[in-house]
Amino acid sequence: MNLPDLAAARIRVPRGVPADVEVHLFPVAQYRPLLDSHGHLLSSAGQDRAEQGDSSAVRRLSHVLLRLLLARRPAPAPETSLARTAELIAVALADRPVGADVEKQQSPEQAELLLSLLHPADQRRLRGRPASEVTAAWTRKEATLKAMGVGLRRGPGLDEVGTRRRPRAPRGWQVRQLALPPALGAELAVAWRD
Repeated sequence: MNLPDLAAARIRVPRGVPADVEVHLFPVAQYRPLLDSHGHLLSSAGQDRAEQGDSSAVRRLSHVLLRLLLARRPAPAPETSLARTAELIAVALADRPVGADVEKQQSPEQAELLLSLLHPADQRRLRGRPASEVTAAWTRKEATLKAMGVGLRRGPGLDEVGTRRRPRAPRGWQVRQLALPPALGAELAVAWRD
């Protein structure tokens, strides 16, 4: 199999995102054949890590895509972040700590659960808003926590995430929502250290 054009998966980031921060979004169905042609890029330990969980093929594919993207960049290796759903894989690369999160649109019930985990100011701001806005807020939260290197070990209700137009992050960090085609039914955010 010929290597698909990885550059085509690069997302245009909004103004204000540093030039070294790049984000790629890969539709799983389109890139799945890479598991057969490039699965050898994963070491046996990497394969074992990638196979943990229910979606082992998507996990393995995300690690193959990461390796292919890293091979295109000059050394030293940048900071990286992976996020995935059953249909989408997001990869962020930067010369600074970076985090990315992608989520499929949540149902109103799922959004209500996520809302209850957010900062009280975000809960007030988002109560009664569409589930898509809560899903977007959650992606900003997870992207920031990944960039900080703590993930959900840090309470998601400790810091505000703001709105799409006015995102907020803890001091020393930035986060932005990235525009995706509505047909994807997903939200994507990237965070980085100032």
